[in-house]
Order: sequence, then C-alpha cells, then structure tokens
Amino acid sequence: MPAHAPPVRLDALPPFHPVVTRLLAELAGEPSGFRRIRLLVSEDPALAAHVLRLANSALFGCRNRVSDLLTALTLIGLDRLRALVLTYGVRHLFRPVARFPVCRTIWRHSLATALLAADLSFDNTGDMMESYTAGLLHDLGRLVLLASARESYLALLEQAETPEQSCDLERSAFGLTHAEAGARAMRRYDLPEPLAEAALLHHHDDPLALSRQNPAAALIASSCRLASSSGFPVIFTADQPPDTAPAEDDTDDLCLYLRERIAEVELELGLGF
Repeated sequence: MPAHAPPVRLDALPPFHPVVTRLLAELAGEPSGFRRIRLLVSEDPALAAHVLRLANSALFGCRNRVSDLLTALTLIGLDRLRALVLTYGVRHLFRPVARFPVCRTIWRHSLATALLAADLSFDNTGDMMESYTAGLLHDLGRLVLLASARESYLALLEQAETPEQSCDLERSAFGLTHAEAGARAMRRYDLPEPLAEAALLHHHDDPLALSRQNPAAALIASSCRLASSSGFPVIFTADQPPDTAPAEDDTDDLCLYLRERIAEVELELGLGF
C-alpha cells in the first residue's frame, strides 16, 4: 500500500436492508407464496409504496387503482419484483455519498450495465436476474472508495481520462482498484462469489481470454464497456464533460433505448437521484 494512502473502509457503506436480504433469499428459491412475500414487503413501507406505484404505472394499464399489496404483487409478478427489490436495495447503498453529483453518474452507469447484461443474457439463454444483479453491483467499489476518502476520490475521478487510467490512479492512491474494493465488499456482504468475480474482472485487459475463462464475468465486462460507449460512462472524456447528455441527433438507437429504460426505472420505481 502506498505511504499515507487513505484507508479503504469496507464498512463505509450501510449493510443491505434486512427486509431486502430476506426477500431476495425468499425469491431466490421456490417462493412459498405471495402471502408470505406480502408480509415481508409490508415490513418496509417505502418498498411497499414502490410496489404499489409500479402496479399502478402505465406499464400495466389498470383501469382501477390498485391499493391492495397482494393484488399488486400478483400483478407485477416475481421477476419484476426481484428486479425492484434488488434495485431498491442497491440504491440504499448510495445513501452515504448520495449528495455528490458523481453518484448519479455511477448509478446510471450501473443501471445501464445491468439492463444490457440482462438483455444479453436473455439472448444467450443465460440467467437474466443473475446478470442484472451482477451488472447493478459491478461498480460497488467506486462507492466504497468514495465513502472512504471522498475528496481524494472525487479529485481522482476528475483527473482520470479513461477507466483504465482511473484504475491506475486508484492503485497508486489506495493500493487497490475500485474493482478489487468492490469484490472485497461483496465478500464482506457474503454475496455469491460470481458477483464478486464479475466486479473484480469488469476491467479485464483481455476480453477474449476472459470470455473463455469466465463467461459470466465477461458478459458484465462487455456490458460495462457498452454502457460507457452508449452515453452512460463514469469517466468522461474531455469532449464529453459530465452532466451533458448527447443531442437527440447524435444519439444512436442503443443510447435512446437505455435512456428510456433508465427513465422508466427512475420514474416508476422512484429510485432516481
């Protein structure tokens, strides 16, 4: 570790919300039924409100307002509920550093990566929810470093011109990269090892070799690069400063697709910044 390096605190982020942890465990196997799930969701009024909000969104087009949680859960289904619960839980991890504008950048990049990973996984008959989860969590290490040494890490992000350079600067400043910090944090949370591996390897320097060795991690690495090149980077180039969205005429179909999907999540689930 470099001399006088800021300490990296893996406990700088809050633990997963206990209701989220129990719900994800319940939804990971064969759920015992919507009534059991309703009891768990109702323990967190904010989460219950998100469920009702989604059920009453234009996505489902209900003529009558849904006010019963059991009806709402039945309407949105288990797959959408898993995505909602996970997204809600990960958003909670942003709270200690949410006041920094870069957090919105990291959030939107992570969400874009998750959406792309789920789509690509579906196209390749993979597990969409596992890919979505890995994509949403792959940059967790940036939050760890930001929460551990806020001013130092904000300055580092402004200095970096590429993701690879940000990793070099992180290693020089902290003794490890955000990819390594994220993997360590996930192991501390006792999350499944494939999630930690995807975080650790998402800036792998040989994508082809990675695809042969660890296809699931390679999918996240590819989705991360694709999200960045499609208008949702964390590290902005000199000609694309932060908080400047590309003009409509300059956006391709993928960028527009991601913009619409991210806006849908942020609006319907109320999870934006």
